[in-house]
Amino acid sequence: MAAALAAAKAGADEPPRPLRYDLATDLSITAAALASVVTLGVLKPELGSLQCRICAPDRLDDSVQRALVWRNPQAADTWSSVIANAVLPASLLGYGLFSSFADRDPDAGVVDALLIVQAVSLATILQEATKYGTERLRPYAWYGHLTPRPGAYDHDLSFYSGHTSFAFATAASAGTIFMMRGYPGAPVVLGLGLAAAAGVGYLRMAADMHYLTDVLAGAAVGGFVGFAVPWFFHRPRGAAPQPGDLLPSLGGFAIAL
Repeated sequence: MAAALAAAKAGADEPPRPLRYDLATDLSITAAALASVVTLGVLKPELGSLQCRICAPDRLDDSVQRALVWRNPQAADTWSSVIANAVLPASLLGYGLFSSFADRDPDAGVVDALLIVQAVSLATILQEATKYGTERLRPYAWYGHLTPRPGAYDHDLSFYSGHTSFAFATAASAGTIFMMRGYPGAPVVLGLGLAAAAGVGYLRMAADMHYLTDVLAGAAVGGFVGFAVPWFFHRPRGAAPQPGDLLPSLGGFAIAL
């Protein structure tokens, strides 16, 4: 990350490329998405279940779980939360703000942060809804033969990994935005962010909180949403439409070919 920051400072003479956004619209979408995430968390006792639909792991998940779980899974759980929820977001947002200030356009850094939060919030809504609909028993509950108790609604929310989805959505959205902006060192930051997100996925398995398939699904969905939201909706002004882009048209939207 230090090398990326040095590169950003060296490229201070080139202003960041302007992205497509509407402040009022994007603020509204982001606020609504954040409110939905908070609501889904508050309603966990009502939406959660004490009866798993998917209880036993398959052969692949079983073999990987036995190989990766730590003797002290609580330590892995703590580290995964610290990296996913603090270290990774703070590092990426810090790089974006530093780059925008170095390029003498601090407003760009604020917009970047808004668009990153927007993408991550949308990915989190999808992840939470999937968990409630799938009701897969977590590995620690299966292997530890834990009996669900009143209020223990988290036992059946294994699929898919929220920490992994959050980390990949953060890394992918930030990296995509930074590369579209043209910040020096952005490819390095994207690579480091994805590596950190992969580490979070490993730690979730080491913590006995998720199976391999939970983590792979979280990485795929979180990474895709994190890339797709900024790429399809906020690519720099003046950029030629790319295949698959959503374009305004009479009566709705059209897909560029």
